[in-house]
Amino acid sequence: MKKTKYILFLLFVLLPITAFSGSLEEYWKECEKCENGLINIKSAIEKYRKDSSTTGFEIRSEEDFHNFEKIAYERHYTQEPILGAKGECSYRYNPNDAEPHCIKHGSLEYVKDYSYYKNAKEKQNKENLIFSLIGVGVLIYAIFFEK
Repeated sequence: MKKTKYILFLLFVLLPITAFSGSLEEYWKECEKCENGLINIKSAIEKYRKDSSTTGFEIRSEEDFHNFEKIAYERHYTQEPILGAKGECSYRYNPNDAEPHCIKHGSLEYVKDYSYYKNAKEKQNKENLIFSLIGVGVLIYAIFFEK
């Protein structure tokens, strides 16, 4: 009977707590930064196109992106000198497209999908906590009250 108690303890307490990796949370933080970067660069491009006489403005390469990032910050189109997740995001813009996109995360609509998975994980964590508490209750009952 004692072995069963320890198995119940492991099943109900330890497994739900260790079910998810921290790398997903890091990725979701990266997506939040990318989403903010996309919103900021879209706004900066609109302001730049309004203020500038340049026609056919594009961001086609990493160099174009970094140059525009500097211009946008110097002209106060953005409040941060680096847009998106540092070292992860690099944006491109083609005037034929409706909005800019990140070469790693995609368009604004696509990158927003991370929130669905983040919310699903939070829901799963709550379910795991309830499952663990029920398991602890069963374990306490088995140890102290069952004879």
